[in-house]
Amino acid sequence: CCIVELCAKSERVDAFMKIAAPFGILEAARSGRMAMSRTAKLSLYEEAPAEESEADKGPAPDLSSLPPS
Repeated sequence: CCIVELCAKSERVDAFMKIAAPFGILEAARSGRMAMSRTAKLSLYEEAPAEESEADKGPAPDLSSLPPS
């Protein structure tokens, strides 16, 4: 018995499933595409916090370490 987790494009997941099929797959689950934004977003059920003034925010964060968009 073996548990495998795979994160890849759909075509690669399909190819892996074909390769693993002769070994007997007992269960498979696919979640589909998922995305996370780079900035925090509020839930529809949360109220927005009061806006901070520019002086309260402090220095701007260094975005040079983020990957390109």
